[in-house]
Amino acid sequence: MGQFYRIEKIAEADGIVELKVGFGEQALHTEILPDAIATLAGLGLTGGELIKLNGPMSLPVAMALAHGLCHLYSAVAVFVPMEKKYFVCISHNPTLPIGPLNVEKSA
Repeated sequence: MGQFYRIEKIAEADGIVELKVGFGEQALHTEILPDAIATLAGLGLTGGELIKLNGPMSLPVAMALAHGLCHLYSAVAVFVPMEKKYFVCISHNPTLPIGPLNVEKSA
């Protein structure tokens, strides 16, 4: 786990991975971004159909994580607490279109 940004794999099943993300010690993005990328790399994710992110992220962190993850997974979804659902934000998979995640499978 990173010092300034935490990423934890909380579920994995049938090509779907769920990550819990969040900030660690208070820091500036000059420290948070490299820490987030290194923490993500340390998870050893191999890729698959869908990755779901759940937890607080600044826009710079969200963009950096999404960039790395979209090279491994055919779709990236983010949990929106106000709507209590995941939204696919990046997709190269026609069965997982951009918008609310309508997949019954849950990791």
